[in-house]
Amino acid sequence: MAHSGKRFARRALWPGRIRCGFRPNTPTTNYNPSTARWLSRDLVGETGGNNLYAFLANESTHRIDPRGLQWWGPLITSCMSCKCKVVRVEPGKQVEGQAVPRPGAPQPGQPSQDLYVGVPTPYKIEVDGNPALCKCAYTDGGSLKYKLQLTVPGYPPSQEEGTKQYGAPEDTHPTEGGCVSGKDQPGIKAGIGPLGGSGTYNFTYNMTVTVKCTGSDGVTIQDSKPITGSSEGTFQWPNQK
Repeated sequence: MAHSGKRFARRALWPGRIRCGFRPNTPTTNYNPSTARWLSRDLVGETGGNNLYAFLANESTHRIDPRGLQWWGPLITSCMSCKCKVVRVEPGKQVEGQAVPRPGAPQPGQPSQDLYVGVPTPYKIEVDGNPALCKCAYTDGGSLKYKLQLTVPGYPPSQEEGTKQYGAPEDTHPTEGGCVSGKDQPGIKAGIGPLGGSGTYNFTYNMTVTVKCTGSDGVTIQDSKPITGSSEGTFQWPNQK
């Protein structure tokens, strides 16, 4: 596997593009990924031990040798730990509607998309080290009183209203893509078909969005912001591609 003129002794890529254990790709140190072996002996020779094809004493996920001239490179602590630095929730102020296709082939008589109507709530997460070793999640709490009408050309409008309570275990979700910045959108989800349409809403929010990050050291930091007030308006969504 080639990357930026380097060959990797084993897969060493985590979310956040942290790289560990790389050896230079030169005419004398080519790596064959199909056999998981170097094609030529280690540049340091017997200094690195009797196995002339070993690399960093088989500790390539924890140590680094960028020039291929060390048999026991320095320890890379950042690849073995993760510490949460920043967690911040930044609620939006405007309700939006977004149609998201369901995975897999559409089934006859079943919705092919999910329509999400709610307040986009971005969150920011920053960590030090290997993000794969941190655990991050967001939780929606509180309540939402809603009245929603959806209209698709050629079909009668559909209406729904009620009060949705948040705070159950299923309202906690791992952050998408690992411990990286992203977006929550607390609101209402409705199954729809492939046709585009329009909708009207009347929402009264009394909610909170909480984001937590727990590092490999067990230390957790979090931020929680309220979403309150009333909002009404319209939105549209296009035909499914």
